[in-house]
Amino acid sequence: MIDVTDGKINQGAFKRRLGILLIILSFAFYGILLLVPFAPFSAGRKVILSSILVVLGEASFWIAALVLGKKLVNNYINIFRREKLKNEWKRLRKPGKGS
Repeated sequence: MIDVTDGKINQGAFKRRLGILLIILSFAFYGILLLVPFAPFSAGRKVILSSILVVLGEASFWIAALVLGKKLVNNYINIFRREKLKNEWKRLRKPGKGS
């Protein structure tokens, strides 16, 4: 359902949907990449197809990041920060929790 205000599409909702669609496409391209070795193509064509899928996956992800904005990128980067992972691991390893 498209949110319409005064005859114009709500740009915020459109950008969000477009960004989410591009992220889903990025995962789809990488998922298809896992099937390439089983395709009935020659080795050269498999290499070309793999390269195209990687470029499309990366491009769609980073375009989605640009569309969705800085907040999403910062949240994604924070997931992989070493300090945060270390603190979470320590928190989970504390004795007496759930035992």
